[in-house]
Amino acid sequence: VEEEMRAQGLLGKRASRQAEAEKDRLIAEGEKPRSGKKGGSRKSEALPQPLRLRSSTGTEIWVGRNNAQNDALTFRLADRRDVWLHARGIPGAHVVVRSPAPDPTTLEEAALLAAYFSTGRDSGSVAVDVTEVRSVRKPRGARPGFVTYRNEKTLHVHSDVERVRRLLERSEETARSRTSAWSEENALRGKTEE
Repeated sequence: VEEEMRAQGLLGKRASRQAEAEKDRLIAEGEKPRSGKKGGSRKSEALPQPLRLRSSTGTEIWVGRNNAQNDALTFRLADRRDVWLHARGIPGAHVVVRSPAPDPTTLEEAALLAAYFSTGRDSGSVAVDVTEVRSVRKPRGARPGFVTYRNEKTLHVHSDVERVRRLLERSEETARSRTSAWSEENALRGKTEE
């Protein structure tokens, strides 16, 4: 039986190399491979996608709104040079500005989002830590979403729900226009292929 399994590549170094190659392929395609442990299917899962917004100056801001999105955003999707924000000392969203040197307006809007998507949303002023993604670490065995960081600077922002709503509305308008443009393009393709 063991010889048959080796011949099929189920045992030995060849099988582990094949498994590693498959894992690398899935990660490159933006999916996360499932562990080979018992329970559940062995299909791959797509990475949790964060909320994607644009600041008023046009810079991309990504917001992880739960622990899975926070981990995926900080450790898989963000570039090391991007700027990372989080409400200081309280549970909340990981926010990434997709720029190594964002302008002050973008940084303020990202800090507002970090404060808004935290448990400090209703307090008057929230301290938000800012650092580079490369300075954020996940301790071994830590629960999803838990991180440590260094080299931070702290911004203090006052809740501005209206400004956050405008950012969120702009994001929804952009998403709707992308979806409608995609639908129109597909409809045109369908007519020209007939």
